[in-house]
Amino acid sequence: MLRVITTSFLVICCFTTTWAQPPVAYQSPPKLASYNLPPSIGLHGVLQGGISFGGDTLSRVVVTNNNYYYGNSTYTRELNAGELWQGGAGLLIRPGKAPVYATATVNYMFDNVHEGNIDLSFRRTAIDLIAHAQFDRHVLGLGGTAHRSIRQTDKYVSTSNIYTIETTRFAPSRGVIAEWSYYVAPQTQAYVRYTAINYKPEGLTVNGAAQTLVSDVEVDGSNIAIGLRGTF
Repeated sequence: MLRVITTSFLVICCFTTTWAQPPVAYQSPPKLASYNLPPSIGLHGVLQGGISFGGDTLSRVVVTNNNYYYGNSTYTRELNAGELWQGGAGLLIRPGKAPVYATATVNYMFDNVHEGNIDLSFRRTAIDLIAHAQFDRHVLGLGGTAHRSIRQTDKYVSTSNIYTIETTRFAPSRGVIAEWSYYVAPQTQAYVRYTAINYKPEGLTVNGAAQTLVSDVEVDGSNIAIGLRGTF
């Protein structure tokens, strides 16, 4: 009987002691970095890069493969005025508390087609000025672009190993940019942009010697681009 009373007393004491302990304070999980905050007020650096699609065809290469077992096959590769690779750097400035800011970037854009003894390229430099307005993680942008140093170069090598290099120069040109971007991570945006721009030929050289332009009709360099932009 004494053993039963002693055991019951110990159980009651342990229960009372446990109940009397103060509850452990709840600790909230660490806050994740916010995606939807615009860049802080002031000046920031910008890095961006992407690919673009579109524009008129500048040159075309038709390639024929002769295969003993499967027969002949033909495919075409094109050099287009709105393509392909682009990358740049610049500055972002946010002047006040409102979620609006502006970017100024210098970008290098180029495309290249190489098949056998033919090498085609189209290169230009673009200066973009864009105003942005942010809505949560979405950002809308509208601005202008100025393209300089616009060159199309076509290189041919004959069977006797003689090089022919044709270079078409285009006049400096200006266009309009409309853009939508989305914060995929803090300080990192994925963007889709449309650029409307035309290029007008202004000169032609063959192996360094000036030639008469066959046509000075403008070509459409308008394109749709996708890419990533980071600020720091």
